[in-house]
Amino acid sequence: MQGIRNSGSTKAVDNRTPEENELIELRKRDRQLEMEVDVSEQAAPVFARKQA
Repeated sequence: MQGIRNSGSTKAVDNRTPEENELIELRKRDRQLEMEVDVSEQAAPVFARKQA
């Protein structure tokens, strides 16, 4: 309720603190990096075979 009073909005995104927004962004970035690592790990054997 306090957030609604402060921002005048009922949307969660409008009522988040800067720390909450940063945490959300960091979690998104973490998921992205984990996906990139997974792809790299899967692609490494393919590239190793082509070079051999």
